[in-house]
Amino acid sequence: MEYDANTLYRNAVAKGQRLLNMMLASDSVAGSMLDPPQPSASNQFLDQSSLQDWGYTRALHPFEGFELKFTDTLTALGLSPPCPGTMHIRDLHATPTIHEGASYPHTLASFTSYIDRTNGLLIASHNHSPAFMLAESETSDCSLPQLRHWSDIAYLQWTDPRLHPSPSTLPRYVIRLHISNADTLAVIDRILADYREEHRYWVPDAAGLSWDVETEEAKALLGTPNGSGVAWMLVQRKGELGGKVVENVTLFWDHGGFGDLGDGRDWPSLLVRIGDVEGEERGG
Repeated sequence: MEYDANTLYRNAVAKGQRLLNMMLASDSVAGSMLDPPQPSASNQFLDQSSLQDWGYTRALHPFEGFELKFTDTLTALGLSPPCPGTMHIRDLHATPTIHEGASYPHTLASFTSYIDRTNGLLIASHNHSPAFMLAESETSDCSLPQLRHWSDIAYLQWTDPRLHPSPSTLPRYVIRLHISNADTLAVIDRILADYREEHRYWVPDAAGLSWDVETEEAKALLGTPNGSGVAWMLVQRKGELGGKVVENVTLFWDHGGFGDLGDGRDWPSLLVRIGDVEGEERGG
């Protein structure tokens, strides 16, 4: 079902508020907010063995460094340049699997990230989920693997035991780079249209626009396909790492600093800042 832009935006705001409530709640309360309700919001995909079980192959390589222009973008965002030891990691869904008698074909889905654990930074680039790949192939009669969401793959990438230093928590900063999802772009267009009514001469830049998570704009971005994955990663990992919450969302443009975008378009990106849940549970 297709929605008009206003309905899409309102739905994103409502979803962002629901995800915020779940991040701020205890694990059991967050579980009760699921559909259908569950005793816990915890996720089953916590172990690296899940990747092989569901047909993923991982490639892990040292990453020498970003282009100077993208390093300047990170500086404009208030982030540190990448440390030595930053890794390039890619998971490819390349192997068919069988679970409980059901067959799950390979989809060639891929998830690519750059991980700088020292600075608490995960940059998600070039991500195509199993659902996206099957839709692109116009295949409708295949079963999707249970391990198929970016939030689960990103967590398993962040916790790869070969990376250093050892992770004591989730990332403090997550970048969803060069967004092309149509629903996310529609929400971004709505936000920018409203912003330009008051800031007529504003132009997109590396520093971007930032909103506290309690604002409508941040909730709208959090409720998009690209923003919600970060929230789900936090909601479903309370038992392992305690309460974490999105504190701030920044919409920015690096103007090609992260390599060649390929089609000449300057895609927007999201930076999500993460902190600890403090004090009593909040809701809204």
